[in-house]
Amino acid sequence: MFVFKPRRRVHGKAVASVQYSGRFRLAGELRWQTVPLQVTDKDVARRKLSEHVRSLERIEAGLDAPRSLTEAALRPLAEHLGEYLDDVSAKGRSKDYVYNLRARNLRLFKECGWRTVRDATGESFIKWRSANAGKAPKTLNEFLDAARSFLGWMHRVGRIAGNPLLSVGKVETRGRERRSRRAFTLAELKRLV
Repeated sequence: MFVFKPRRRVHGKAVASVQYSGRFRLAGELRWQTVPLQVTDKDVARRKLSEHVRSLERIEAGLDAPRSLTEAALRPLAEHLGEYLDDVSAKGRSKDYVYNLRARNLRLFKECGWRTVRDATGESFIKWRSANAGKAPKTLNEFLDAARSFLGWMHRVGRIAGNPLLSVGKVETRGRERRSRRAFTLAELKRLV
């Protein structure tokens, strides 16, 4: 691991950069990696390079979270939701489906107090569901499905370490339907045809 000032040719002459870059190789790697350090002091450059290498080694060892997770944790959930809905639309889902996903997730963000990824927990969803126990069980399950699919997408694209709603169970719907669904009787089918 070392720091250096990169050189380039300008009108046939070698010109050194004002800022330092660093070159390092992690354990088990064959190729050297170069990273711009964007500092002009050599001691600061050495320190910055050693911190960068230390951070990469900690991530590789599983002691720190990757940068993508920490950056995603700082952004509002509404921004992530917009990107998720764009992805769902690009996959050819209907406008009504996308509208329902948006409405349900935004309502959960507001009523559960979910502003960032850290706020979205199974416990907060269960509290919300208990407070809305008057709603039909099917409706509560649809809210859970909307939030699960959004957080599952965030997990798949590497923005969160895991889906916090996977362990939340669904509400039992059998025997609690608001609209009774049944097959047509023979007389009803004859009238229809």
